[in-house]
Formats: sequence, C-alpha cells, structure tokens
Amino acid sequence: MRETLMGLLAALILAAAGGAAAQPAAPDAVPPPGAPAAAPGPPTSPPVAPTVAGAAAATPAVTYAVGTRIRGLFVPAWFLEAFMTHAHSLNSFTWGADFTRRKGNLDMVVGLDVGWYGNFKDANWTGNDESSYAGDTYWTEFRKFVFTSIDINWIWHHDFNQWLAFRAGGGVGIGFLGGNYYKSQSGPSCAAANIDRDRAQCGPYYLGANNPPRKKEDLKYYRVLPVVSALLGFRFKVHRHFVATVEGGFHNGFIAGASGQYVF
Repeated sequence: MRETLMGLLAALILAAAGGAAAQPAAPDAVPPPGAPAAAPGPPTSPPVAPTVAGAAAATPAVTYAVGTRIRGLFVPAWFLEAFMTHAHSLNSFTWGADFTRRKGNLDMVVGLDVGWYGNFKDANWTGNDESSYAGDTYWTEFRKFVFTSIDINWIWHHDFNQWLAFRAGGGVGIGFLGGNYYKSQSGPSCAAANIDRDRAQCGPYYLGANNPPRKKEDLKYYRVLPVVSALLGFRFKVHRHFVATVEGGFHNGFIAGASGQYVF
C-alpha cells in the first residue's frame, strides 16, 4: 500500500510539472477601454550596401593635359664662380612642351625643354687651377650652345578657390649639350684687377703674331648632364579645358616664366 501511495504521489508531481511547462505564454497586455494607444516606434531602415558610384566618388579623378611653356633663364656669375675663379653671367630663354597626369592635387609632369646658352659672353674665364689668374685664364668663345633636356616633375597644388591654386614641386632629368667652344690662353699678367679691363695685358693677343691659334675644346665629358629642378608658382583655371601657370625656380639655372595647358 505504501509503495502504491508513493507511486501515485510521484505521478501527480510529474503531471503538475508537465502542465506548467506546457502552459502558453501570457498574451500581451491589452490597454483598458478608453486608454490612448502607444505611439509606434521609429521605422527601422534596412542597411544600405555601398554602391559602385559611391566608391568611385571617393577616388580622385585622373585627368590629362598637354601644354607649352616659355621661360627666362638666368645663370649669374656668382653661381658659376662656386665652381671656378672668374666667370660671366648668362641671360637667355628656354622653350618647352609638357604632358601632365593629374590625380587629386598632385601633378606628374613629363617635359621637354630646349635652352639657348649661346649668348655666353666671349671673354676671359678663369678656372680653379692653383695657378689662378696668371696660369688658368683663357679667352673663351662659345658657339651654338644649346641644352636640350627631358625631365619629370611632381607638383603639388593647394586650391585657394575654383580658379586659383598655389603649386610647388621639383624633379630630375637628363640633358644633352650641343655646340662648341674655343679658348686661347691669356697673358701671364692676368690678375683680378685687369681681367676684364685691359686686354693688352690679359687677353688672347698678348703675344701678337706669335700667339698660338685658338683651340677647339672637347666636350665629350659634358655632353650629357643631369638636370635638377624646383618650382614655385600659381595655376589659373581659365576654362574647364584650359589652365595657365606662372612660375619661378631652378632648372640648371634660375628661371621665371609662364605656360598654358589644354585639359582633356
């Protein structure tokens, strides 16, 4: 009898537990009649996948341009005298053409430049030999000096507004020197006081008829030269297809000039 009661009690406990587990969840509370309904929450927008157009807008556009330029070229005597004892200034000009690839605010410019160096003054030039004026002064004549160079520059821009930008950059290249020069040794009386004033004492004719003829110098070691450039200037957007620049800097000599470019 005792075992029967214990079995019955266990069965009742298990049935009660099963009924509690199977009891359905209480329904949502229903507001009493006359109560205001709760305001609905803000709608939830589904996530928007990035589009191809949005990704393209984040990448700076690449543009291309071609143009031409003209520059004044200035090589002062003091600059040359860093490498020799006595020299003369050069004032000339260069002409060039260039191709530009622009991405964002950075231009990559490949340029061809032709500089006329032929107006170097025919005069006494003194090298840096230890004999100085007396033994290393030569009457020098330059003929058809032309320097043709190819270089690549990277130029950064800062836009002030839609039509004006500041530009700065630099680059490297290689140049080819054409032409010839001739020299005759000047007199042993050459000195700093008379080198450009008294050709009878310091000039190519101090020996009269016995003066040796002028000598054509070999430029084989100077036909190919490196090019180093640095630029500062301003860029003007005249039209969506045309820009103009004014600039100054250094291009194997001090330069100042202007350029125009057609933008594709």
